[in-house]
Amino acid sequence: MLEYPFMKIKFIFIFVLISVFLAGCVTTGTKDLPESETTQAFIGPPDVFQDKSVGVYIIYQHAKIEGGHHEGLMQVKQPWIFGMSKEQKDFLYGQAGEFASHAFTNELGRQGINVTPLKEWSEKLFKKHDYLVTARIEKIILNTFGRGTVEGFGSAGDYWEARIFFSDITVKETHAEKILFHGNTETYAKLKPCPVKLDWTFLSLVNRSLNSSLQMQEMQEAKTALQALSKGKAYLKNWEASYSIEGYQMTPMEVAARKAACELIGKLR
Repeated sequence: MLEYPFMKIKFIFIFVLISVFLAGCVTTGTKDLPESETTQAFIGPPDVFQDKSVGVYIIYQHAKIEGGHHEGLMQVKQPWIFGMSKEQKDFLYGQAGEFASHAFTNELGRQGINVTPLKEWSEKLFKKHDYLVTARIEKIILNTFGRGTVEGFGSAGDYWEARIFFSDITVKETHAEKILFHGNTETYAKLKPCPVKLDWTFLSLVNRSLNSSLQMQEMQEAKTALQALSKGKAYLKNWEASYSIEGYQMTPMEVAARKAACELIGKLR
């Protein structure tokens, strides 16, 4: 009879563990979308930019960065106690706005446009170019979908995706003060594999589940609030995820930003 409460708690936590990996709400519905091409097709500069200089100024400093890491067959977004470390989050998200800005400008140049990236808002600098392209990056959503445990148990799809929202995209002929285009765009890209890797085996998941049930029992039996708090910290420590980030050659943020540049060229034709 004394073992019954312990066994009950143990199975509750095993159920919670399975729920984290196999249940929950589908967050994006992008698992079945095809992988994006990493290189944009060459379409060349629009006639209006032929033999012209184009200054490009992108405001990205206040872009809202969203997203997160997902695990499990139902792509459950991981709460903070299961998530990546602050350093890993900074590595993936820290310079997202600037990165997207550079990719957008770089793609305009790759398409044959004579572009000059501008780092400050200056009418004097703007007038040195025949045309000016300005835009604001409002929001970037970067989601990673893990491959599950080392054995592949609970894979969320093994890909990552980015959605970028550009606003106030304006193309202006600087000397004539003529607006050629003004509008917004939203672009999306998906790449495989996911660089975020959960360094757990199936057995480690089971072991953490059993260990957490013991820690929960100790919390319930604590004599003081201080003891309960100490046991609670140990419980959270037990569930800290162990992630690594593997090397990658291109991010979906870059692909999405390059798509936005090509979309702009298409609208100027």
